[in-house]
Amino acid sequence: MLPAPHIICINGIRTPTAGDSWPKRLGPYLESRYRCTAESHYYRTGPVAPWNLWAVNPRIARVLASSIESRMEEIGIHPLHLVAHSNGTNIAVSLAKSLASRQIRVDQIILIGSAIHSDVEKSGLSDLVTSGQVRRVFAYCSPDDGVISRLQSVPGFYGSLGARGFDRGGMGLGFRVIAYQPLGIDWGVERHRYVTRWFPGYGHSDYFDLANRGATYECIARDLALETPASCPI
Repeated sequence: MLPAPHIICINGIRTPTAGDSWPKRLGPYLESRYRCTAESHYYRTGPVAPWNLWAVNPRIARVLASSIESRMEEIGIHPLHLVAHSNGTNIAVSLAKSLASRQIRVDQIILIGSAIHSDVEKSGLSDLVTSGQVRRVFAYCSPDDGVISRLQSVPGFYGSLGARGFDRGGMGLGFRVIAYQPLGIDWGVERHRYVTRWFPGYGHSDYFDLANRGATYECIARDLALETPASCPI
């Protein structure tokens, strides 16, 4: 049987580490329905954005990359996916870069309400995708994300992917769909490496509100092409 995909969930700054949180719920949700394993990763950051971006986030990414490398040496290589929200998306991209330096490939990354740069050249995603270290990246975005919009008042620190979608040189990039719309079988699986999902009216964390949570989790499963146990190849 092929190795089961492994999913790493990385929270945003204010996600609670106890009680009800999207990473804590996503793992069991996916593991109970699909052939995969999942883990939640929590962290602490400070109140100063530059310190988080230049010191804390890269350190978290390096530690997590070392943990993943050790695990894979022990149990073997499994397809690896990253799912992250808000500040966690900066950690996820830093993690993918650190893993690339260790010759560990990330299959797909889902960036939700992302605070990284919308330009794939400036974020470093272009280098990862072009080199084959990352196969595909999704961005779940809303033009009404007030948190991401406010972050732009401090230029040069956080980016606007979560409100703008992927671009290159100011031009929209990749495949774009509305909300939870299925991609279908003819959407160009190998041609489109960047997929933006638009969620008009959503705030920064509305993807995980009780009313939307199930649809978001199912959308993540579809985008990661997770398989139910009965349909998995042997």
